[in-house]
Amino acid sequence: MSDQDDDNDSVDEQHEAFTESLSSKLISDDRSPTCMLSQSQLFAVIENSITAQPIVDFFYNEAAAKQRRDEARLVVTKLNRVKSRRLFASLLSLLRKVVEDESYQHHEQDEEVDEAEITRSLQFLRICADLLASHLDSLKKNKPSVIDEAFEMATLLHELLFPLHQSPSKYAAATSSSIFSLCEKWWHLNLEDREQLVTQLIPLLLLSSLDEHATKSDVKRLYSTREALDLLDFGDPSIASLEKQLLRTISHPLFLQCKEGKRFLSHLFTVDAGFISRLHAAVRVQIPYAKKSILNAYADIYWHAWKSCSSSDHEEIRVSLEENAIQDLTFHVIHTANPTISKNCRMVLDRFLLYKKDPEVESMLYRMYGPLLWRSIIASNARVRLQAATVLADTFPLRDLKSNVGYNAVVTKTVESVLKLMRDEVPNVRVAGSVCAAKILGGFWVAIPSKDIRILLNVCCVVGDAIIIGSFVLASLLHNVSQRVNDTNAKRKIEIIAKHASDTTSSAVRATAIQTITYLLQEEKTHAVLRPLLPSLGNMIHDKTEKVRLSVVKMLLVVKKLKGIKYYHVVPAKHLLARLAEEARGKNNPTGPVAKALTELLSNSFFPTGSKTTTADVIGRTFRLLQDNPDAALTFYRNASTQLSVHSIVKLISALMKCLCFLIVEEKKNGKEDVSSLELSHVVEEEKGFFYSGEGENEIGVVMMATIAESISVLWESIEGDLKTTENEHIHELLLEAFSGNIVTEIFCHFENKVGDSSNESTHWNACFRALVAILNCAGKMDKNNFEGLRAHIFAELDKSWDSPPEQRSKANFTPYVSLLCAWGMAEELAKCLALSISNYFAGGRNKQPLKKKARGKNAHSSFPLLHIDVCLNILGRTLHGAYPSVVVARESILECKEGIDAIVVALQKAEEVAVGILRPIDSPPLNADEELIKNIGKCVECHGRIHLHSIENDCSMTLPAGAMVLIDWVSEFIVPALIKLISQDNTLRDLDISGISGVDSPMSSPVSASVPRRRSSRCSSFARISLRLSEATLPEGGSFNIYQEHSKFTSTIAAAVSCIRSVMLIFAEWLSICRVCDISIRSYPVKWCEVLKGSNETVRKALLPIFCRVAILCLMNGRDSAVLDEVLTCVQNADLITAEEQILSSFTTSLVSSQDEETCKVAIASIIRAICSNNQKCELNGDEPEIPSSILGRILIPLLRDDRGSLMVAQHLIGDTRDNVMIAKLLEEVATHAPKTEALNKILKRWANDHATVKDGTAVAVPGAFDHNAETDFST
Repeated sequence: MSDQDDDNDSVDEQHEAFTESLSSKLISDDRSPTCMLSQSQLFAVIENSITAQPIVDFFYNEAAAKQRRDEARLVVTKLNRVKSRRLFASLLSLLRKVVEDESYQHHEQDEEVDEAEITRSLQFLRICADLLASHLDSLKKNKPSVIDEAFEMATLLHELLFPLHQSPSKYAAATSSSIFSLCEKWWHLNLEDREQLVTQLIPLLLLSSLDEHATKSDVKRLYSTREALDLLDFGDPSIASLEKQLLRTISHPLFLQCKEGKRFLSHLFTVDAGFISRLHAAVRVQIPYAKKSILNAYADIYWHAWKSCSSSDHEEIRVSLEENAIQDLTFHVIHTANPTISKNCRMVLDRFLLYKKDPEVESMLYRMYGPLLWRSIIASNARVRLQAATVLADTFPLRDLKSNVGYNAVVTKTVESVLKLMRDEVPNVRVAGSVCAAKILGGFWVAIPSKDIRILLNVCCVVGDAIIIGSFVLASLLHNVSQRVNDTNAKRKIEIIAKHASDTTSSAVRATAIQTITYLLQEEKTHAVLRPLLPSLGNMIHDKTEKVRLSVVKMLLVVKKLKGIKYYHVVPAKHLLARLAEEARGKNNPTGPVAKALTELLSNSFFPTGSKTTTADVIGRTFRLLQDNPDAALTFYRNASTQLSVHSIVKLISALMKCLCFLIVEEKKNGKEDVSSLELSHVVEEEKGFFYSGEGENEIGVVMMATIAESISVLWESIEGDLKTTENEHIHELLLEAFSGNIVTEIFCHFENKVGDSSNESTHWNACFRALVAILNCAGKMDKNNFEGLRAHIFAELDKSWDSPPEQRSKANFTPYVSLLCAWGMAEELAKCLALSISNYFAGGRNKQPLKKKARGKNAHSSFPLLHIDVCLNILGRTLHGAYPSVVVARESILECKEGIDAIVVALQKAEEVAVGILRPIDSPPLNADEELIKNIGKCVECHGRIHLHSIENDCSMTLPAGAMVLIDWVSEFIVPALIKLISQDNTLRDLDISGISGVDSPMSSPVSASVPRRRSSRCSSFARISLRLSEATLPEGGSFNIYQEHSKFTSTIAAAVSCIRSVMLIFAEWLSICRVCDISIRSYPVKWCEVLKGSNETVRKALLPIFCRVAILCLMNGRDSAVLDEVLTCVQNADLITAEEQILSSFTTSLVSSQDEETCKVAIASIIRAICSNNQKCELNGDEPEIPSSILGRILIPLLRDDRGSLMVAQHLIGDTRDNVMIAKLLEEVATHAPKTEALNKILKRWANDHATVKDGTAVAVPGAFDHNAETDFST
C-alpha cells in the first residue's frame, strides 16, 4: 500500500472521529435538529474539518439540511470582522485544496469518475459562495472594507465560472448561479477590486441571456452589470468572440421586447466609439423587413443612446454615433430606392422628430439633414424628391440655431421648396408636396407669416393640382378685412377653377388635395379661411376614382363635427343621395367604404335617435327617403347595421312591414275588393293611425310598396348574422312575429296577381316583380313549416306552366321560387325533380302533361310536380347562368347536393344520346327531329357543360374537369366528323338559311366580351362572361329559321350538329375567360373543329364563325396562341363571304383595335399578315394576280389600318418582315392609303422607303404617297 493510500485512510478516520464528536457535542448541548444554529456550532463544523466532506454532510446530508443552510447564512450576517476573518480563513484553506485538486470537474484521463466526490466538491463551492454572499449582505449598512480572506475566496470562486459552465454535472448549474449572485453583489456594492470579479461573469451572463431558453430575468441580470462593459478594451483582438456575442443582442427578440434589454443595447452604443459602426451595421440588416414593434424598439435604442452621450464628456461617442449611425439613416430616408426601407428608417428616427423642439435635438437634425435635404428637393430622381418632401414636413423648421439666419428666412426657403414639390411634373411628388404643405400649415399656422400661408394655400387647396381660391381673397380673409374683390382677381379665380378642376392626370393628387383640406380643418383657426373654399370641392364626390370619393366623404364627416359649417352646404343633400345610389351600380360596391361612410354621414338625418324621437318620426323620414331616391334608400339600409343596433333595425323592419300591409289593404279597398278575410286588415286595424299615407297615382304606390319590400329584405340581410347569436334571440323572436301567420303569403299573392296581369305597364310589372323577390327572400330566412300555404302555392304555379303559351313559358323567370326552395333546404328535391322531368322528355314524353300527378309523399322529389321541359331548362339555365346573390346561393345549394346533381347530369346526357340518334349514318333511318327538339338538345348540352365548369375549385386550373373533357371529346370524335360528312354530301344546303342559329344581329356576332373579374371560387360565379343567352345558344324563335321548308333530308341533322358544336364551344370559351390559363393540348381542339368551316357555305359559317372568333381572341389573350386564328383565316381566305360574315370578321379586328393589350394585337396582326402572304404565294403558283384590297383577308385588315394605333403596329410589323419585299411594299401601300396621317407612321414609311424600293416593269420606283419625301402630308400628332 502506498503513502497516499495511508493518508487517505487517516483522513477518513479523522472524519469519523470528528463526526462522532460533533454529534456528541450537539447532544450534550441538548439541542434538537430544529433548533437555531449557534455560532459555536458553525465554527465547530468548519474549523474542525480537515476536508470538505464533513461540512457538506453537515449542510446537505443531515436532517433539516435546508433549514440549517438558511440558519448558517443568518449566523454569518451576525459575525463581527474578527469572527468573519476566522470563519473564512478556515474555509479558504479547504477551498484552495478543492481548487488545486480540481475535484469539482471531470477529467478526461480518468477512466473511473467519482461522481460522489464531484458532487461534494460542487456542494462545498456552493456553501462557500452562499456564506460569502451572506457576509456581503452584512456590509450593506456599515460598508467597511472587505477582509482579505473573503476577497481571495471570491476571486477563486469567480475563476471557476468558465469550468463550471462546461461541467456536465447537474449540480454545476446551481453552484454557478450562487457564484453569479456573489459576483453580482460584489459589483453592485461597489466594493474594492470589483472589476476583477466580472471578467468571467459578463461573458457568461451574456451567453445565458442569448440562450434559446433565456427569460427576461436573464436580460435584467445582464443589464444590471452593464457598466462593466466600460472596462473592456474593444481594440484588443482577444475580445473578438465577446464582440460577436454582443452583436447578436442587437437582433435578439428578448432584448428588443423588454425595457432593460433596450436600455442595455442603448448602453452598448456608448461603450466605445469604434464599436458603434459595427452595431449600426447589425441594425441595418434588420430594418428592411422588421415589424413596426421592432422598429419602435430601435427608435428607443438610438434615442436613449444619443441622449446619454449628449454631454461634453462623451463628445467622441456622440460624434461617432451621429456620423456612423444617424447620418446613415437620414441618407437612406431620402436616397434609398426602396420606399419600404425609407419608411422604416424614418420610423427609427421618429423619436428625434418628436422632440425636435428641444434645442439640442433641433441642432442635431440640422447637422444630419441640412447637407442632404435642400439638394434632394431639386434632385433629378422623382423618388428622391418624393421622400425629401416627407422629410421637409417632419423637420420643419430646419435651421441652424448657431447661425445668423432668421426664422423668416427659413420659412421663406421652405415655402419655395414646397411650391417646387407641389408643381412637380410627377403626380406622386405633387401628392407628397400637398401632404407636406398640410402638415406645415396644420402644425405652424400661427407661427407662419400670412403671406406664406397665402402662397401655400393658393397651391395646396387644389382639385387635382387645381387652385381653388385666388390669393387676393385669401389675403382678405386672413386679415379679416371687408373689401371687395377686384375684377382681375375674380377672373383669375374663375380661370384657375375652370382650368384645373377637370385635370385627370392623377387621382392620387386629387385625393391628397381633399385629405390636405381635411387635415387643415382640425386647426380651428383655419375655418375662417377654408369655409368659403369647401363648396368648390363638392363636385368631387362624383369623382370616378373611389379613393377620391372616400376622401370627400371623410372630409364631410369632419365638417359635420364642426360648429359654423354645415356639410350639406359643402355637398347638397341631393348630390349625397345620388352618390349613395350610384355606389350600388356598375362595378361599385354597395357595401364598400364609400357607401358605409355616406351611411354614417346621413344616419342622423334618416334615422334620428334620442329620447324625443318617436316611431312616427322615423317612418316619416324613411318614407321621404324612399320617395326622393329609392336606390339611395336601399344602399343606406344595406349599410345601416354599421351605425344602428340590431334592436333598432328590427323595430324599423316591423314598422315598414306594417306600412306595407297598410298600403296593400288601401289599394285593395280602392279596387273595391273585400279585405275582411285577410290577415293584413287585422294588422292595419290594430295599428290604426300609425301609418304613412301618401298621395299619387296607383303606379307610384306600387313602386313605393316594392321599395319598402326591398328595404325590408336588405335590412334583414344586414343583420342576419347577428340574429343568430344567443344574446339576440329575443330580438329575433320579435322579428318573426311581424311575419307570423299568413301575412307573407297574402303579400306574395297580391304582387303575384299583379305580375300575372299582362295589361300592366313595364314599370308597374317590374315593381311588382321586385316586391315578389324581396318577399321571397324574407320568407327564405324563416322556417318552411310556417309557410305551408306558400309552398303549396309555388308548386301549383309550377304545375300551371303546362297550360301557358310556349313563349311565355320560355321567358318566365322562376329563379325567385328556386331561391326560396333552396333556402328552405329543398335543393335535393328540386334537383331530382328537374332530372326526372328532363329524362321524361327525352324518353319520349315530348312535353305531354301526365294524366295523373304523382302523390306527394316523403320521397325525395314527390312533393314537386312533373315540369315542362321549357320550365326545367329555364330553371336550370338561369340558375347556372345568373349572378344575382340569391341565385348564386341557390346554385351553391344545388351543386352541393351530389345525388341530385348526378341525377341531372345523367338526364342531360340523354340529350346527347338523342343527338347521336339524329346524326346516324345516311343509310340508317334518322330520328324525327323538329325545331323544338334541336333547341332543347343545344340547351341541355350547354347546361351539362356549365355544371362541370362550376365544379372547378381553382380558378387557375389548366385542365378542364373530366366531365367537360368528355363533352369535348364527344364533339371532336363524333359531331364534327359527322357534320363535315353531311356538308360534303348535302348540295341543297347552299340554298338554305340557317342564320337563326347565330345571326348577325345575335349577340354572339361580336367576339368581344366585357373584362373578366377575378374570383375566388368558380362555383360562386355565373360563368356568364359573354352575351350569348341560354335561349340564343341554338336556334331562334319565330320564322327566321326556315331550314325545314327545304327538301334536304340532312336539314335537321346539320342543325343538330351545329347546335351541339356551338354549345360546347360556348362552354370552352367560358372556361377560357374565367380561368385565364389553358393547356396547349386543350387549345388544339378548336383548331381541329375549324374543319367544319371549310367547304361549307355561308349558312354554317355564319352560325359558327362568331364563337370561333371568340375562342380565337381568348387564346390570343391568355396564351398568345394564334393557332385558332390561323386556322380560321385559312378556312375563310378563299370563301365567298356574304356581308354578315364580313361584319363578323370586321368586329373581330375592331375588338383587336379596342384591346389595351398590345402583345395580343401584335400576335393577331402577325397572324393576319402571315395568312395574306400565304394566300399570295398560292395565287402566284396558280398564275393569278393577288389583289389585296379586294381579297377577304385584305378587307379584314382594313379596320386595323384605319386606327392610329393599329396602323402603327401593322407598319412596325411589316418593316421587320423580310419574307417578300414586293408583298410588304403592297401592304405598306395599303397602310399609306387607309391609315390616318400621323408623324410616327410617316417616319416608319419613309425609313422603309429609304432602305427598299419596289420593282415595277423592271424600274425601281418609290412607293407613292407616304414614301414620297416631297409629298405634302397633313400630320396629326
